[in-house]
Amino acid sequence: WDEWDEVRCPVLVVRGENGSMKPVEADRMRARHPGTRIGVIPGAGHDAHLDNTAAVYGEMAAFLARIQRIQA
Repeated sequence: WDEWDEVRCPVLVVRGENGSMKPVEADRMRARHPGTRIGVIPGAGHDAHLDNTAAVYGEMAAFLARIQRIQA
């Protein structure tokens, strides 16, 4: 957690709906770094990128598009 407070760039946290990261943990991360986007992948577990690849790619694309708009 010490390093988390030093992050100064936009962050995407992807968690599986059925994964080990609980919503309260993701909310705590966002509270300490308000620019954090939390992507919850439906039907996915810990390996969200394998369980629902399309949804992970969708979250990544939306996140990168948002960053591009902010920096433009």
